[in-house]
Amino acid sequence: RMAKKDTLIAALVILMKDDSLYTRRYASTSLFTVACVVVNTSKIASQYDGAILEALRQVLINDPSQDARTNAAEAFFNMGRNNTDETLQKMAQHPMLMYTLALAVTDVEDNNEDSKTFFALCLEWMATGIHRDKMVACH
Repeated sequence: RMAKKDTLIAALVILMKDDSLYTRRYASTSLFTVACVVVNTSKIASQYDGAILEALRQVLINDPSQDARTNAAEAFFNMGRNNTDETLQKMAQHPMLMYTLALAVTDVEDNNEDSKTFFALCLEWMATGIHRDKMVACH
């Protein structure tokens, strides 16, 4: 229930933009840990009008640190895996998130296989969450 602490999440977003490689890496690690808890994912996805999603997305596309990018990818994976309907909706409505995740999976210049795996798994879990009710009816 750490995501109830608005100041903690706001601080992590600021720290993900820090000049220090270590600060960015540990901030993204903290966010992926917070996203391991279902009740936190919708808060992370919706807080500050999607600013947390955007901060994580910016780490994915701009951070030179492979560790920071992997942590951000794992945060998205945890959000996709530990999702609520609200989490899925907020992630899907983000203007560039789905595009970024899909592009990251196919990026031939990025050798970060861990990140690519987390991106692909995030998309898979999101699709599973969207079709969860329909899957029960099918089986």
